[in-house]
Amino acid sequence: TLVVPTHYATIQAAIDGAAPGDTVQVLGGIYIEQLRIQKNLAIVGAGMDATVIRAPYSLRRGELKETAIVEIFNGAKVVMSKLTVGGPGQGTCKKGALNAGIRVHGKAHLDVSQAAVRDIQDTPLAPCFRSGTGILVGEVPGPTASLTIDRSEVTNYQSAGIVILGFGSTADITRNTVTGPGFAGNVATDGIEFPVGSVGTISHNTVSGNICPVIDSGCGPDWFTQFQHAGILAGGWGPGTVVTNNLVYG
Repeated sequence: TLVVPTHYATIQAAIDGAAPGDTVQVLGGIYIEQLRIQKNLAIVGAGMDATVIRAPYSLRRGELKETAIVEIFNGAKVVMSKLTVGGPGQGTCKKGALNAGIRVHGKAHLDVSQAAVRDIQDTPLAPCFRSGTGILVGEVPGPTASLTIDRSEVTNYQSAGIVILGFGSTADITRNTVTGPGFAGNVATDGIEFPVGSVGTISHNTVSGNICPVIDSGCGPDWFTQFQHAGILAGGWGPGTVVTNNLVYG
């Protein structure tokens, strides 16, 4: 077990120094950094909102030319628990936007429990194309990726809470709280999305705060002229997703 900041000053330094299969224990505190993980590891904090990995002021782009606070790729199998990944990003829609809180791709798998992803948005919060997703998994086209998330919270995102993307990408989403900004955000959001052939299980979650704001005329119930937004969107091009016993409300 490698302990931050006792053995290493930063979480990324501990990740770089770890051997595959090691555990990185992160003591309570706020750690302003972006993480790149491409080996099998466990990262364990001191508790949700006690250990916080926060977006730096300036965000660098990752393997997919996107920005994320935590990026997991190269087939890595990563366990994260008892910590929070948090924004906001300091960029805008046009410059330095924060695409995702956690980005999983390249045949990687993430197992999250008793953790949180919060405030994944730009400054100010705005309807920015392809930015502000809490957890984004998979690629189109591209290699699959997968997620297991349990007893965790994804809150106050700008675009969507959890998105599982692409044929073959999978997720098991169980006993979580996914909360959008609601009317206070004035942006259209989705809680959980399974688009473009992804499949999985969505059960016993509470999903709320996802709305079509009055100021957005392009968001609404008309399938021909408007985009639809909802708490859970599943089964678009990949039948097989199981959705059971969720509480979904505005």
